[in-house]
Amino acid sequence: FTVPGTKISLVPEIGFNFFEKSDYSMAWYAGGTLSVPVTKQIAFNLWASFASGSKDKTWAENNFSKDWNGGSILNLRPELTFEASKRTSFSVYFDYENRTAFDRTSRQCWASGLFMTYIL
Repeated sequence: FTVPGTKISLVPEIGFNFFEKSDYSMAWYAGGTLSVPVTKQIAFNLWASFASGSKDKTWAENNFSKDWNGGSILNLRPELTFEASKRTSFSVYFDYENRTAFDRTSRQCWASGLFMTYIL
């Protein structure tokens, strides 16, 4: 949706993942994208999401962990986009991800890049 009287937009997302192995529980994620125009050709976008689930039921009888599950993922990706024409844009982004594993160990990772979008 677009904030009335502005060009700021918010697009929410939700997803569910079901596994073919019945030992795994459903996983889910929720997130969204916030887009804020800076100028007529430049926009700031922020995509964020949180995911959790995929508990493995076969580990329930083991004493390795009291909370043996698939963990969770927090993802943040700010991005600047330059619209060169109606069909072509260039974006630069930074992607930060925090993964918490089944054993509650947190790992942080990041990526950055530049990409071009061309609409046929």
